[in-house]
Amino acid sequence: MALQAKAIKAKITSVKNIRKITKAMELVSVSKMKKAVDQTLGTRHFATKALEILIGLSKERALKHDLLKEGEGDKVLLVMISSNKGLCGSFNVNIAKKVNESVEKFGGAAKHAFITIGKNSERHSRRLGTEVVGSFIDIPENPSPEDVRGLVRLVLDEYKTGRYNKVMIAYGHYVSALVNRPVVRQLLPITQEGIERMITELDEIDESVTDISASKVSNHIFEPGEEELLDAVLPRLTEVRVYQAVLESYASEHSSRMFAMKNATENADKLADTLKLSYNRARQEGITNEISEIASGAEALNG
Repeated sequence: MALQAKAIKAKITSVKNIRKITKAMELVSVSKMKKAVDQTLGTRHFATKALEILIGLSKERALKHDLLKEGEGDKVLLVMISSNKGLCGSFNVNIAKKVNESVEKFGGAAKHAFITIGKNSERHSRRLGTEVVGSFIDIPENPSPEDVRGLVRLVLDEYKTGRYNKVMIAYGHYVSALVNRPVVRQLLPITQEGIERMITELDEIDESVTDISASKVSNHIFEPGEEELLDAVLPRLTEVRVYQAVLESYASEHSSRMFAMKNATENADKLADTLKLSYNRARQEGITNEISEIASGAEALNG
């Protein structure tokens, strides 16, 4: 029984050490989530104004541009955003499931090529057996627009080759600290439906940023002209949408990790309490056995 109590005590020590780690990770995730959420919310006004310009240009005017029309290829280019690290609950698994649904919907793995952000995205694309056009694993956790510019340039260059008929982007959409959901949205060609869906998603968390009216822009006169404006605005809008998706995904990741570590800490506390009860029982049983043995020995000597 002494050996059993000793083994239980060692387990209690191990659980408490793990609890310290998970608690520290929870606190770190809280801090990172707050920064990521602040950065995500801070860019929504800019993203909305870019959408406002595009809606005003496209709603009542017949405009032509490579990024407004579907490509001639028969494949889909999918930009998948996940995390570099684990221990974030079902965050990566949910995105992977959503990506699998999209892949099946648009012709299977053979009809797809991937651009991945995060190590988990790269691993998932390899499991699917799809072509990986580019892999980005060094985008910082608090990215600036310059950090995604190379990614956006690759997306635009690939789309302009004519190999793909559309570009999709998969990421974790941040709704609140308690809620985030995986989404797959069409990035290119830019469509009215896709923009309105993005506006709806932005509106879920901050209604003040989505007061969009096409009339604000449709009556404006553009110099030197609309075509030149599209050449400047459309790539920039694509960059904004990708940047916003990266921020949304990072906020969702840190939120998921915070709750995963919080649950792990609570489970460690429960396990430690259970082990402590088992330890006390084993120790009490050992003491009882020792007392019984002493009593039996004393009776034998007296006899």
